Amino acid sequence: MVYIIAVVLLLGGGVVFYFGMKKASLRSHVIDTPTSRIGGLAGGEFAEVKGRAEADMPLATPYGGVECIYYRHKRERKEWRRSYSSSSSSRGRYKWRTIDNREEHCIFYVNDDTGRIKVLPAKASFDAQRLVKEHVSGGGSAGGGILGGIVNVATSLSGAGDERVTEYAIPAGTEVYAIGDVSRRGEDLFLDKDMTGILFVSYRSEEELTSNLWWKAMGLRIAGGVVIAAGLAMIVYSLVSA
Repeated sequence: MVYIIAVVLLLGGGVVFYFGMKKASLRSHVIDTPTSRIGGLAGGEFAEVKGRAEADMPLATPYGGVECIYYRHKRERKEWRRSYSSSSSSRGRYKWRTIDNREEHCIFYVNDDTGRIKVLPAKASFDAQRLVKEHVSGGGSAGGGILGGIVNVATSLSGAGDERVTEYAIPAGTEVYAIGDVSRRGEDLFLDKDMTGILFVSYRSEEELTSNLWWKAMGLRIAGGVVIAAGLAMIVYSLVSA
């Protein structure tokens, strides 16, 4: 059993460390790649561009209704979970259960006033801004009057039926940073990842993005290294104790 846990730790730590290395690699590309003017791109190159995100048919975030080119929506409900170690239904705690979790994107362009390039969103990774994180009523109001007010207050205090919504999005019309492979089809330019495997779009400035990626890469690599070390320590301890 100890060896199984150790192997799981080694594999899990390895995966976390791998994603940390991917973040570090992306950061290196962001730093090393000069910003190109879209009007000067020919196709066949790896480039970073900056400009307005524009869409012919933008999306709308499910809760906030913000027009965007990408969103990630999560809705959770606070529910009472009884403790299985107790026969009493009053023993337990509230936990958040995800009842809706989705993301969506649309075809969009990056426009820097010298030209525009179409981004193929199905191939992209997005770094979106958090627009909404708030608690909402899951069951509606219990009605008006004194009795309804008492019920609503009691429900609020107990936490029963509470829901919370979190939404991340890249609003249409905002400035974005994008990096990837440039291809040309006729007169149209496309940003994809067919050559390097990199297509990344962010709402942050290049300076903010570089800093954010550094922290993420460092955190993931440290976390992965700690988990790997724990797995190795378990194996060594088992061998010594045998």
